Amino acid sequence: MKQNQKVFCVISHTHWDREWYSPLEIFRHRLVDLFDRLLIILEEHPEFVFHMDAQTVVLEDYLAVRPEKKELLKTMITNRRIMIGPWYLQNDFYLTSGEATVRNLIEGDKLCTEFGGRGEIGYAPDQFGNISQLPQILNNFGVDNFVFGRGFSDYVRNAEGGLNRKPSPTEFVWEGADGSKVLAIHMRHWYNNAQRFPANLDLSLRYLESIEQTFNNEFTLTPYLLLMNGVDHLEAQPDLLEVLDGLQERLPEGKAIMQYNFDDYIADVKEYIADNNVELYTHKGELRHGHDWELLKGTLSSRHYLKVANVEAQVMLENRLEPLYAMMERSGMKGVTSRDHFRYTWKNLLRNHPHDSICGCSRDEIHAHMANRYEEIMEFGNELMKRGMQQAADHMAMLQSGKAEEYLLTVANTLSVPVKGAVKVAMPFSVDDGFDNFMIEDANGNAVPFAVTNMTIEQFDVFSPINLPGTKEVKEYEAYIDVGEVAPYAFKTFIIRSVEGKIAFSTTKTDDIPTITNGILSLQADQNGRVTLVSGERKVENCIFLEDQADIGDSYVFINSTDTPILSDGTCTDVRVIEKNAYQQSLLLTYEISLPADYDFEQQCRSAQTAVTKVELTLTLKKDQPMVFVDSKVDNASKWHRLRVVVNTDVASDVSTADIPFDIVTHGEEMHYQDTYSKVLANTSFALLQQGEKGFAVLTKGAHEYQHLDGNRLAFTVVRATGGINRSSSRNWKTPGNQCLRTISGSMALLPYIGDVISADVANQALQFRAPLMTNVSCCDTHKFTGGRPCVQDTELNEIFYLPDAYPTASIPSNQSAISVAGEGLSVTAFKKSEYGEGEVVRFVNLSSKPTTATVTANGKIYRTTMAEKRKQFLAVDKVELTVAPKEIVTLMLVQQQG
Repeated sequence: MKQNQKVFCVISHTHWDREWYSPLEIFRHRLVDLFDRLLIILEEHPEFVFHMDAQTVVLEDYLAVRPEKKELLKTMITNRRIMIGPWYLQNDFYLTSGEATVRNLIEGDKLCTEFGGRGEIGYAPDQFGNISQLPQILNNFGVDNFVFGRGFSDYVRNAEGGLNRKPSPTEFVWEGADGSKVLAIHMRHWYNNAQRFPANLDLSLRYLESIEQTFNNEFTLTPYLLLMNGVDHLEAQPDLLEVLDGLQERLPEGKAIMQYNFDDYIADVKEYIADNNVELYTHKGELRHGHDWELLKGTLSSRHYLKVANVEAQVMLENRLEPLYAMMERSGMKGVTSRDHFRYTWKNLLRNHPHDSICGCSRDEIHAHMANRYEEIMEFGNELMKRGMQQAADHMAMLQSGKAEEYLLTVANTLSVPVKGAVKVAMPFSVDDGFDNFMIEDANGNAVPFAVTNMTIEQFDVFSPINLPGTKEVKEYEAYIDVGEVAPYAFKTFIIRSVEGKIAFSTTKTDDIPTITNGILSLQADQNGRVTLVSGERKVENCIFLEDQADIGDSYVFINSTDTPILSDGTCTDVRVIEKNAYQQSLLLTYEISLPADYDFEQQCRSAQTAVTKVELTLTLKKDQPMVFVDSKVDNASKWHRLRVVVNTDVASDVSTADIPFDIVTHGEEMHYQDTYSKVLANTSFALLQQGEKGFAVLTKGAHEYQHLDGNRLAFTVVRATGGINRSSSRNWKTPGNQCLRTISGSMALLPYIGDVISADVANQALQFRAPLMTNVSCCDTHKFTGGRPCVQDTELNEIFYLPDAYPTASIPSNQSAISVAGEGLSVTAFKKSEYGEGEVVRFVNLSSKPTTATVTANGKIYRTTMAEKRKQFLAVDKVELTVAPKEIVTLMLVQQQG
């Protein structure tokens, strides 16, 4: 192709939302239709190429119905007739973790390998903004380009006071937070700018001319014009090649039109830029600019309960299960990790991550299915966790010193930083072992302080894979136990033994003055529900309250009416201490807020009829913890509104700081569209204000939407209630379930600190808030609760059978780290079994703005690898020091020495 020719590059594609305005199974019918007819087109037109939205999950969805088509699909994909990958599916980048995006690409890569081909395009057509670390992630998977639709729009005011969109280049360099770069292609005319060509060539020529006019040569810097032939859920155009051939005959010299695949389009654009020394604009950081209807920021909080469930599932996988099993692998239990179990769980979770799913902007049935899927994920994951903790407990070195009637408390720290404090434990002791009183000792024989709060007599079920189910009568004590400091990635063990006497129970006076303290922080509440927080010499009055206002938008966009926000002042009906001991103290504040029950769209105001929304805030201080734990429960009874938790701080700032996947960003007014309905921003696990050496952070678990108010306040949305996907009058787009007339629970924490976000280690504080210590109580006689009961066919056969120990030589020391990762500004995001072959993988990011030294200690060989884990470079044995650039993400592979 002559380089001075204008080339219309036609990409045949579909954008495939697995679920959106129809549930998955309805769309599956359409997907089967699409593939069935596509395979006919491919057979009839040997040159035809079709793009499956850079996804691979569609193959699984189709083959679930047409399994006999797998070999044909492999042939078409190997021959680059159907283009798939690199993604597993099109996830939202802000509402899912950085690790989830990495695993998305890993699963996509696995399926691409299985089916024989991978598209080399970083394609994200419809995500509602793009995170700053995406270039680095893509580079780790061998992708050096990014084709996208949203997040690159700025506006200026015209002479009449209106807003005009600023011209922007189609091709530019996108530089990530760490300096990684990709060639970016902005589909500024969307991914359906050539949706379907008419068979009538006269009409097609007019259509092409209109498309050409939308491109401005000043800002489209190469002659390769991207024409997207398709859109959401559309099938391939069967006569496309014939139409394009006809158009080519009518085009003047110097213009060409042809069907392209994306890889060739990117290659031609790159070649033209290099050969012609084209200077490209460089954009650094997030691609998250645009008006409300471009970024759809209301999706940060639509269906808040799903965001909470997603964080719980991600934390379980990333910060609990994967490190737990990796710790066991490195403690002599080689092979204990089942990759199949983890892959099954990850893929189940990823299927809740498409942008229209996790964003809460689909039909009610879809979000009901998602909630059920989260329950299934947690059921499966919690069983993995229970089994893992028991397997670890059964191989603790301290177990050997315990007597058959004694018990072992195993505490696991699955984070990269030491954690200290008290744990709340349920301890079931066989009634045959006594235990009217007991003591707890650490590995050095030192007595450990604890407080018992309750005891019940229970029937404990015993299930065995080789015996009948049985029961044991137990005394189950609930207690707080001070476990001291637990090393990073370590198990710490304690012996529990019966002693003479009767146990003393800790009690709570519920009529105490509503003041609690843990020696670091103190809280006092008055009868109006106004809470004062004291931290040393710092004092914050009315530190937390509620704010409600109308929301007449939809699941995508918050739109306020002219109403004045309703505050929780004067609505508190109960303030009391519900727990008060040396280890944990809690205040319960109950609000009954009379809110307009509905919105009157004819009168354009909130309804006169009211309904009472009950809100419970439980504020807790824990031993040795420098934060206030806040649990919320909202019984929402109103429609068309937004309810937020507002945090007053003692820090005044013009900007706010928050974490997003693999990064920490600071934003002020410049981040907001000038006429936005709501100046909300995204956070992954915290948002904070900083003034000099004084900071105040709010740690979150799913409250991803926050707003910086009036200098020193931060507001977090916990309910967004609207009645539709959009404001269409069509029945299909109405979603009464989006009014969220239900109980919605959530958690956050208030963290006043001294220093800055890095020196105060706010990121790791947020991880400790999300993933506290795990515990397991088991008998030193490992058979006592595993046998069940013998067969019943013959009363003389009383033998109980036991499975052999798969790891008879494993002996896990108490409080010894499996690995260690140290360095200022580092946050470990993964410690897990490797995807391929032997060894474990640890991944960390330098969140600071300056280089840091990472010191990694792990028995065996240490390799540098990529997020894809496809290659490795030897670094050292047992210990390595690395200079990590600002915002750089490092992935290491750790392979233990044998013998």
